[in-house]
Formats: sequence, C-alpha cells, structure tokens
Amino acid sequence: MSDSSLWQMYGEAAKTSVGFFWKAGWAFVLGYAVSAMIQAFVPKKRLTEHMGAADLQSLSLVTLFGAASSSCSFAALAAARSLIMKGAHFIAAVAFMFASIVLTALIMHFGFAALDLTPESSRRINHAARFAVDYTFFMNLAFALAAVLLVGLNRGWQRHEAEAEGHDHDHGGGLSVKRLVAFSCAAVVAVGVIAHLIAGGTG
Repeated sequence: MSDSSLWQMYGEAAKTSVGFFWKAGWAFVLGYAVSAMIQAFVPKKRLTEHMGAADLQSLSLVTLFGAASSSCSFAALAAARSLIMKGAHFIAAVAFMFASIVLTALIMHFGFAALDLTPESSRRINHAARFAVDYTFFMNLAFALAAVLLVGLNRGWQRHEAEAEGHDHDHGGGLSVKRLVAFSCAAVVAVGVIAHLIAGGTG
C-alpha cells in the first residue's frame, strides 16, 4: 500500500467520522442535557425511592423515561451514569440505556413501516454521513445554541459562587487526562480532514 493511498484512506475515514458526528450532534446535546438535569434537579432520595430496586416499578419508569429521552449511545451512557450516582439500581440504569437507544429505534421503525413511510435505507455510508441542509442541520443549530446557553449559564453560576465564597475562580493545574485524550482525538480527526482536503476529496 502506497503512502498516498494510506493518507487518502485516513482522510476519508476522518471525513466520515465528522459526518456521522454532525448527523448525531443534536442527540449528543440532548443526552448530555438529560444527564445534567438528572444531576442538578433530581433529589437522590426521591430517585432511590422509585428506581432504587430492580422491580417492575423501577424498570417500567426507566423504560418510559429512556424512550422519551432518546439519544445516542454515548449520551445515554452518561445519563445512565447520572442515574446510578443518584441511587438508581444498576439493572434499572441498563434498562434506561436499552430503552433510550434500542426501544425508541424499534418503535420508530415499525411505526414508520405501519404508515408506509419507511425512508430509503440503501444509501452508502458516505452518502449517509454527507453534510446537507436537512432536518439534522436545523436540529443541530437549535441544540448547539441551547448548549452554548447552558454552558454560559453554568460558568456564570460558578463565577457567582466563587465570588460569594471569596475564592479565586482560576483553577489552573494544566490539562487533565480527560482533556488530553479529547484534544488528542480531535487532533487526529483534524489531521485526517486536512489530509482529505489535500488529497482533493469531495463530499
């Protein structure tokens, strides 16, 4: 395999990953917003009362809430982690993830099939991940604005708390391991996209 073909494959893979992230961007924001709301607004005692056991009541509630908060797998995992931290049973958290990822997809699939509205599924991967001004474009814009608003409110609240306590809000400390991993992955994708552009790739 020549170096040029290797760079071309690398660039194509990076472009496809960015495309899939763009298509699922709104689901990321929705899922992490659900996770944040669970941590911020749900009392641990109340959640433990209703979801702290692996019984029919807990499983029914988490299945209902999971289906209502349909999101991508990564965001569903974050929400399930928040449930466990708040006192939910592990089995109930797994049921929440299953409902959020799988159950909603099955309901939508068979619902559209019953109405004879099932979309064409024979598209190639590069077509499915292609940037286009469709419903995901407008949903991503709306959820991106919501994410910016929530991050701004959170930072403002943190500054307010720091000022009230008389603490300096500059945490310092350099890069954490999580940030280092995130920046490294972003750099790998960015280099791949640049390689794709240099190789003359098209959408």
